[in-house]
This record gives sequence, C-alpha cells and structure tokens, in this order.
Amino acid sequence: MEAARPRPMGNHPPHSPQRSRSIAGPALTLLAASLVLAACGDSEPVPQDGGRLEAASLDGASQGAPSLLFDGKRREAPEWYEEDRAERDPLADKEWRGEALSKRAGGVFGSFLSAFLAGDALDAYLSSDFQGSTAFVPEHPVELLDRENLAVRRGKPSEETFARDELERIGAELIAPFHAGETPHSFFKIVGVRTPTEQTLETDVLMHLSGAARRGEVQLNLHLTATWEVLPGDEGVLLSGIGVHDWEEVFASAPLFKDMTGSVFGDVPR
Repeated sequence: MEAARPRPMGNHPPHSPQRSRSIAGPALTLLAASLVLAACGDSEPVPQDGGRLEAASLDGASQGAPSLLFDGKRREAPEWYEEDRAERDPLADKEWRGEALSKRAGGVFGSFLSAFLAGDALDAYLSSDFQGSTAFVPEHPVELLDRENLAVRRGKPSEETFARDELERIGAELIAPFHAGETPHSFFKIVGVRTPTEQTLETDVLMHLSGAARRGEVQLNLHLTATWEVLPGDEGVLLSGIGVHDWEEVFASAPLFKDMTGSVFGDVPR
C-alpha cells in the first residue's frame, strides 16, 4: 500500500509560478538588507584619539567617554554648514548668544514697562542715545465693531521721533483710556530676536494692557519693536529705541470673562 504524500501548503502546486514568486520576494528583501549592512560596515572609521563606543555601566564609570556616534557625525558636517549658519545669524555660536541676550532684554523691558506705566524714573533702563520712532496711539483709529456692550478699534501709529524726555507724555497718551489713577495690568512676550551687529539687538514684542476704564473694562494690544544697546562683554542691554507697528483697543461695558474657580472647585481640599 503506497504511503500518502504530504500535501503542499497553500492552494498552489509545489512548483507553480505563484509559489515561486511568493518565496523569491522575501529572499530578495533579505539579500538587499544584507548588502546595505555590508556597505555601512566601514563607513565610519574608529577615531584615532582614543574614542571608543562603550556600553554605559550602572555605576556611571563610563560617563564622559567620547561618543563615537555623535562626535563622528559632528566631524562629518558638510562644508556649507558653517557658512549657511553664519548667513542666517552672523553672531550665532555654540552658546546661543541671541537667546541669552533676549532673556536679558526681557528682564529689562519688564522693569522698564512697570516704571513707564507708573510714571517712575526710566534712566536706569535707557541708553544715552535713546530715540523713539513712532507714536504709541494712532491719530485716526478704525472702528471695527461698535455695539452697546462691546467696541473694537484698530490703527497704525504714525512715524514720530521723540527723545527720552518725552516718554512721560507718550505714556500718558497710551494709558488715557484707563480710569484715572489706576495703573493697568501689563503682560508682554518677546516673539522675535535679531542681532544686526555685535553691539545691537532687535526684539519684536507683543504687549497687552488691561484694566478698568471710565465705564467698563478696556484692553490695549500692541505689536512693537524694541532696539537695544548691548553692553561690553554681553553683561547687559539698554533700551535704545522703540516703535509701535499695530495698536488695538477693546472696550467692554462689563468683564467678558469671570473667575469661576471658587464655584467649580470650592469644595476641593487644598
């Protein structure tokens, strides 16, 4: 009695073209992967300065050893990299100078803004050649919305050169919509930084002022550019100029939002 032959797996005969193709596909993929790995094997020589790719130990004994992976890639940066980097920012370096100066400018601008709104002395924050380039309030703002309980006006202040001794007048014009004797709440954010020269810095600033008006609430939104004098050794910055690009005033007869924290989380233990 003849033994039963094992049936081939699948629906195709053992030597059918369909089965041959199903086997050849994975085989070709494996062969291609082997060739790629073989080509990469000698693409990055071991550095001659003693660098080794070591496994990190639990006790940190190998910490500080040169990294073959990252050190090698840094040495292999294309020739155009540094030229392109310098073209994008002439003062770019490993310590991110522009970012460091921006943080210094943010600190000085915050102190300047508080003193400016309160009418205090400003000499500590200004360079000797400070000069403003625009008015802070447009002469003819456009009414975008005028309803009983809400009004919005926008405008672009005109070019106007002013010296440091006129900042008090400029500040009074800016906060005129607010209730007399009340210093508005201020918020600002630096959203752009440029370093035209070694001694100058330019920052784009978004600023919001809000508070009680003669009747209701008012918020001012400004987009301005502040220029800075960089002190020797990057030890600090002084405000050398300021100009407002866009001005917006939002008036509401009552606060648009209310703090509901107490109503929602009043019973939550602190």
